[in-house]
Amino acid sequence: MKPELPLRLLQRLQLLTQSELRQRTAATTINLGSSVTVTCASTGGTGTKQYAVFYKQKSQSTWTKVRDYATGTSVKVTPKASTTYTIRVKAKDGSGDIKNKDFTITVKA
Repeated sequence: MKPELPLRLLQRLQLLTQSELRQRTAATTINLGSSVTVTCASTGGTGTKQYAVFYKQKSQSTWTKVRDYATGTSVKVTPKASTTYTIRVKAKDGSGDIKNKDFTITVKA
């Protein structure tokens, strides 16, 4: 199932907006035990882009790393409980500049 940084970065490296990310995700609600495939994409910046993906329960402050920076653009996220999660995609360009983008997904029992 497919489901802040230096000012100079804001001009050069942009992740897709939440609505653009949602267009690449088949669902914003999944059943417990299911996975969501996050498709990472960005524009601008310099050199090769790398992406890291994290998630956390919306009510919590601790992030779980799904994948550290890598060039692959597809990452599977499998939440562990029925709740609302924030998924964070971090894009890093060849200069080391980083930009974050968050979106939410609800997991139902």
